[in-house]
Amino acid sequence: MARIQEINVAVVVEKEGKVLLLKRKNGLWELPGGGVEWGERPEEAVVREGKEECGVEIKKVELLGVSSATYKKNGNDKHSIYIGYVAKEWEGEVKISEEHLEGRWVGREEWKKLKIALNSLPLLQLFFSSSSKE
Repeated sequence: MARIQEINVAVVVEKEGKVLLLKRKNGLWELPGGGVEWGERPEEAVVREGKEECGVEIKKVELLGVSSATYKKNGNDKHSIYIGYVAKEWEGEVKISEEHLEGRWVGREEWKKLKIALNSLPLLQLFFSSSSKE
């Protein structure tokens, strides 16, 4: 059994007071995002992941917050650090990648009814508690 530590980014893409969530193939919902590649700055990773996962070009981001979690995966102990950003400026038409089943715009109350992935739950709580959206 190995102990693995990883750094991930996630981005809140917002439109008209709603946030874009993506549905994984395992049924959990999450913010667009993913792993920070070796030598990549987190701000670069969030722009890359926004393009890869939902087809949008992120122009400007603001740090939302940082969270972490420990859990078991494939027989290993994992410690994942999640750096959350808010896309302050973005453009393009949302196109969900094959990595996800669907995308949905959700508001302040609606997201709470979905089964949210561990990586996105604290960031969504932080975003909606610190904003007056919707």
